[in-house]
Amino acid sequence: MVIRGVLASLMLLLAACASSGYERFYFPNEQVSAANLGSSKASGQPVEVRISKNPVSDFEKLSAQGYLAVGESLFIGPLEDDSGIRRQAAKNGATLVLMTVTFDREVTKYNKTFVNSEGTVYEPVLERKDGKLQEAKSRIYQQRAIYLVRSAESAS
Repeated sequence: MVIRGVLASLMLLLAACASSGYERFYFPNEQVSAANLGSSKASGQPVEVRISKNPVSDFEKLSAQGYLAVGESLFIGPLEDDSGIRRQAAKNGATLVLMTVTFDREVTKYNKTFVNSEGTVYEPVLERKDGKLQEAKSRIYQQRAIYLVRSAESAS
């Protein structure tokens, strides 16, 4: 029994590590009811991902065409491709996703080297560029996805 509990915990931890920021930081829209979605949510259509420079304006235009936001993902981290968006859209039934990515900052990568009585010591990761050894950097982005589906009223 104890082994099963440990294995279940390990599987849950691995599943959490495998998911993307788009999946981990997804927030459903509680105001959209199943009646508004009708059968459009379970349509099985391919997901269209659109890059948006102005998601508020783009959402207003799509809302006028009968689209409803079923949820949103919002997080800050290393740049991710759209595979996490597509997996989350498949889970929530979205057929259209507005994606926005904005550069936030650049940070130095660190490795934990050892733990002593005074705490953990971190050292910068070094990489060779143009023949010189320097600190490795990571670019951090604000990433947002708005998941949309056409409402039942506008689909008919």
